[in-house]
Amino acid sequence: MGGLLGVLLVWRVASALFGGGEPGLPSGGGTPASPTPTDDGGNGVPASTVEVAEDFPLPAIGTRLEFKILGLGDDPKRCEAVGLLVGDDQRTAYHHLCGDAEAGTDVYFFLVRIVNHSDAAQPIALASFEMTADGGDTLPALDVETANATREHYFPERIELGPDSRIKKFVAFDGSPPFTPARLTYVDGTQALVIHLRGTWIGA
Repeated sequence: MGGLLGVLLVWRVASALFGGGEPGLPSGGGTPASPTPTDDGGNGVPASTVEVAEDFPLPAIGTRLEFKILGLGDDPKRCEAVGLLVGDDQRTAYHHLCGDAEAGTDVYFFLVRIVNHSDAAQPIALASFEMTADGGDTLPALDVETANATREHYFPERIELGPDSRIKKFVAFDGSPPFTPARLTYVDGTQALVIHLRGTWIGA
């Protein structure tokens, strides 16, 4: 764990570091996906949860929340960028190998936006994020509150998101040993908002 904290300590999030911002959506993006019940609870998501899924870089739009992985800059100064080629469109999905990481340690950084489309405040919890690797293993989000990192850039353990409000912050996952991300899930009550990471990986 000390190695991971070291990565978080030396890695400082800034717009100049990542370059670029949120990419525009392809035509047809931003429409609600058809929810389907999940088949089991093997991935840490309750079996009764209804899944609303989309493919990166589109958002998954649930009853209350909209969940989206934002594209990052493809030439960061202190990290390595990993992108997905979807058709003819290449987007950077995450950064890793940032700063002076100890040998054998790595952290994957995803920039995520959540929008509250409801008329009431909704709790946003770090524990509700889950990464699934292509082999089926699941990983919880790292709690960077335990490190003296640039905390305001990361999702906190819990926050209330007001009606018609949005939050855009980083979610970090333990990348040691390395894995290939397959899907990022945010569980909102009985809905699992899922972004599939499908395509050809560039820079992985």
